Amino acid sequence: MFIRRRIRDGKWLILAAGAVAFAFVFCGSGLSCAAVSAETNSAASADKPSHDPMTPDPTPFNGSPEIKTRLDAPGKPTIAGERLHDWLLRRFYIAHGYQTVWDGHPEEATRLLWDAVRVMVRLLRQADELSAGAAPAWRSHRRLAKKRALAIKYSRSPAERIKLYRELIAATRTTLGHLQTAAAQMPTSASLAAEAWQAQVRHYQPLIERIMAQCERRVLRGETVPAQEKLVSLFETHADIILKGSREPCYGHKLNLTSGRSGLILDLVIETGNPADSERFVPMLDRHITFYGSAPRQAAADGGYATRDNLDQAKARGVADVAFHKKRGLTIEDMVKSHWVYRKLRNFRAGIEAGISCLKRAYGLARSTWRGLAHFKAYVWSSVVAYNLALLARLRPA
Repeated sequence: MFIRRRIRDGKWLILAAGAVAFAFVFCGSGLSCAAVSAETNSAASADKPSHDPMTPDPTPFNGSPEIKTRLDAPGKPTIAGERLHDWLLRRFYIAHGYQTVWDGHPEEATRLLWDAVRVMVRLLRQADELSAGAAPAWRSHRRLAKKRALAIKYSRSPAERIKLYRELIAATRTTLGHLQTAAAQMPTSASLAAEAWQAQVRHYQPLIERIMAQCERRVLRGETVPAQEKLVSLFETHADIILKGSREPCYGHKLNLTSGRSGLILDLVIETGNPADSERFVPMLDRHITFYGSAPRQAAADGGYATRDNLDQAKARGVADVAFHKKRGLTIEDMVKSHWVYRKLRNFRAGIEAGISCLKRAYGLARSTWRGLAHFKAYVWSSVVAYNLALLARLRPA
C-alpha cells in the first residue's frame, strides 16, 4: 500500500555532484489534520484589530483549551507551515466557540468505522457458511453504518455530527459483539477454513477496538491523538501520516531517493514516520559517501533542506558547491562559488523532476497495489530496478 485514494506529490530533495541528486518522495491519501504553530513576527500590521489574551471572558469557556492557547500565543500563527492572518483566524474560532471544526474531512474517521463494520459482516457471513447454519443469530448493521457514514460526510451541524458518530460507533461495537460470540462458538479444529477464519478474527479484533477508542477520543471527547498512536488504515496498519507544507496530510511512506547526472537511482530509503526534510539531507549524503567512497563535488537541493547546519556539514564533508532552491537566510556566495554555478545547479535540480515523474507514471511508483509493509518495500524496489534497467539500455557509452 503506497497510497489509498488520492495522490499528492511531495517535495523532492535533489543532490547533484559531478552529478548526484537526492530526492524525497511520498505518496498518500488526504487526512483531515492541520497543525497550528506560532511564528514570531515583529512587523505585525498596526491596522489589525487588537486582541488582549489577558482580558477575562465573562462567559464560561466550553471550547478547546489547546486551540485557544495557540491562538493567544504571541506571534503570527501558521498552519502546516503557511502563515495566516492571525486576527482572521481568531475571529473564525471565536465564531465557532474555539471548537474543533470537522467540515474539512469529516469522512476520514467514518471511513475506518465503515471499513470495520463491513469486514465484520463479511466474517459473520463466512461463519454461517462454515457452521452450516449452526452459528448464533446476528443482525447486520452494514446498511445502518453506511447511512450514518454518508450522513456524517454531508452534515454541517457539529451537534448532529456528534450524534451520528455515536450511532455509528454503537453499530460497530454491536457488530463486534456478534463477531466475538461467533468466534467463541466456532470449533477450533473443525477444518482448515475454520482455522483461517479464526486467524482473521484474531487479527482484526484488536484493530477494530483500537479504531473505536481512537474515534471516541478524537470526535466525542475532542482529544488530540498523537500521530504515532493513530491507526489510519484497517488493512495497511504500517501506513504513516505524512505532512508536507500546506498540502493535505497523506497516508503512506516517505521515500528518499538518490539520483545522479545519468538519471539512474543510486540509493533508496523508505522512511519511517514523517521526518523533516532538513533532517534527511546529511544522512543521505553520508550514505552516498559510504557507498561510492567520496563526497559529490556539487549538490543541489530543494528549499526544504536549506539550513545553515546542512550547508556547513556538506562543506565539511568535501562538497564544493551546495545549491538550495530557496536560500532561507543563506547567500549564494556561502553556497557556491558564483551565480552561474548556482543557476546551473538549480536547473539540474529541476531536471530531476522528469525522472521522478517517469518513475511514478510509467513504473507504478505512484501507487503500490501489494499489501503489507514487506510487499510494499518489494514493490518500491521493483519499480526502481525496472526504471534503472530501462535507462541503462538507452544510455550510450561516453
